[in-house]
Amino acid sequence: MLIVGLGNIGSQYAQTRHNIGKWAVLQYCQENNIDLSINKKLKAMVGKKAGHVFAIPLLYMNESGLAVSLCANWFDIDPEEIVVVHDEFDLDVGDIRRKTGGGSAGHNGIKSVENHLKTREFNRIRIGIGKPPYSTQGADYALKELGSNKWADLCEESQKALDLIDDLV
Repeated sequence: MLIVGLGNIGSQYAQTRHNIGKWAVLQYCQENNIDLSINKKLKAMVGKKAGHVFAIPLLYMNESGLAVSLCANWFDIDPEEIVVVHDEFDLDVGDIRRKTGGGSAGHNGIKSVENHLKTREFNRIRIGIGKPPYSTQGADYALKELGSNKWADLCEESQKALDLIDDLV
């Protein structure tokens, strides 16, 4: 199984809603003593434990499907055995859902994964970040720096995603 946390690279994106999938996989790895190391060939930070591969793409969200595809090919993992952890507008903050297949709902990271895997039939753990206020564009909302307190609150609300990852592993 390949478990991938989507997010953007760069410190300016570290505490944004769009990086909550990346946070969840990094947090899971930290709590379970899974060392991630940079693999330039796979364009990701990668770690392994008990037959499972964990990855954080080292690309921008819109390009992250390339890293997912490279990891899947390198470790010979079929799309049905891939779990992508990502942020989701259509869920309230704190709501966590598991899903297989379906559309991207406008999420550019998921679109990239679909394009590179050439299928929608992979698993997802969707972490709710809530809908943006009416007058705010989705990208502005997802990429807005939250600050330490609001980021900590989002991470606390998203803790259930770690349990879902644990159930899969």
